[in-house]
Amino acid sequence: ACGRRPDPAAVAAAACLVFGIATPRDALRPAFLLSIAATAALIGQQAAHDPSLGGQLRALGMLTARTSLATSPLVWWSFGSLPLVGLLANLLLVPVGSALLLLAAGHALLACALPPLLPLSAYPLSVAARAFLRGAAACSDLDPHFILPPLSLAQGLALALGVSVVLFAQTRRGRAYGAAAALLVCAGSEWQLRRQEQPHGRLRATFLDVGQGDAALLDLPNGQAMLIDAGGNPQGGADPGERVLLPLLAARRRGHLDSVVLTHPHPDHYGGLNALLGAMPVRELWDSGQAAREEQVSGTSRQAYAILQRAANSGTRVLGPEQLCYRPRDFGGARVRVLSPCPAFDSGHDPNDNSLVLHVTYAGRSLLFAGDIEAHTEQRLAQEGDAVRADVLKVPHHGSRTSSSAAFLRAVHPQVAVVSAGAANPFGHPHPEVMLRLRQHVPQVIDLGEHGGTTVDITPDG
Repeated sequence: ACGRRPDPAAVAAAACLVFGIATPRDALRPAFLLSIAATAALIGQQAAHDPSLGGQLRALGMLTARTSLATSPLVWWSFGSLPLVGLLANLLLVPVGSALLLLAAGHALLACALPPLLPLSAYPLSVAARAFLRGAAACSDLDPHFILPPLSLAQGLALALGVSVVLFAQTRRGRAYGAAAALLVCAGSEWQLRRQEQPHGRLRATFLDVGQGDAALLDLPNGQAMLIDAGGNPQGGADPGERVLLPLLAARRRGHLDSVVLTHPHPDHYGGLNALLGAMPVRELWDSGQAAREEQVSGTSRQAYAILQRAANSGTRVLGPEQLCYRPRDFGGARVRVLSPCPAFDSGHDPNDNSLVLHVTYAGRSLLFAGDIEAHTEQRLAQEGDAVRADVLKVPHHGSRTSSSAAFLRAVHPQVAVVSAGAANPFGHPHPEVMLRLRQHVPQVIDLGEHGGTTVDITPDG
């Protein structure tokens, strides 16, 4: 209209600007960002001059490769994987998608100018849309969904810059240098990340926000990892094993777990184990022993026992109180003791009071993981004096009214108390009376339902 030759980059940039101003919330979503990256790759490709069929196919293949490469950093960052059939999907579906866009534009034009003619464009638009969606679903079914470890910020930026250089550099040497620099930065960052996320000579306890349940990951001084409970979602919803545990372990570059502790057979503690056992090997699984004994009389014990059997069948060594009680374990200077139920679980009490209770000490500091114990076990442990003293207490039973008695808190005498409960959970955890007691006896109380996950780091210098 103005007599000027359109500039594809300027037109695309203007479209992004208008869209971002009109819908700023959508402008940061992966779909829009992926569209920007793919468009940049398309308009940056030189036009093909070979009109033959072979030349056009080569041009389409190059276009597909460029868009796949341009979007790969965002796909990896957002979804933790790269679709291995992406090139094939683009080759097959780009023509269908292009036809779909043209049909949609024509349909919109008829809707504005000649509404009576809409049925003429509606049917071919519907056919093209269904073909596109079914083709995408078929390609997705073919993809093995190879999961990649999440990128660090440095790796993400290096990968994005490297891809940009490869796509837009004018010479092969420039592209080679750009790719090599990106790979070197990614490798160096990965080396640093593995040192940082698998620390030696320190104890790191990460209390995970798994909703209404328990889960804590211990990075032990000898480099091993121990998971204490795996959360669960008895009311339905997202699986904390898939939503929380596996992403964290991938970010920590953990390919296996040395020890998993199932404090007791309740679904808000064992629910995430199925996803975990299906994704990585576990060397040891500590268990109270009650699930196996009561699997015929309790549905939750039956489910927990099935998980224990699955672990044992996959080569995991399952240990009970008879192997754990009175036998402290040393992990590079960190001492882990099982305080209860010893010498074995008490069949006269429910699984809560038979929870495995772990006392972990390192460099003069200590943590107490109290499972879901209630008044009976609390009273017994309170009589053990200094044996239960701890700087950090994982509050029993999610802050239930039946736990965290004043006598128990005085015996433990923690400086930090961590309450693992879901936000706005239907049980009213943590109970107001318990929170009042905790604030009276503990200098710092952390409710994961309000604050999210938290980490306690203990180094040799305290």
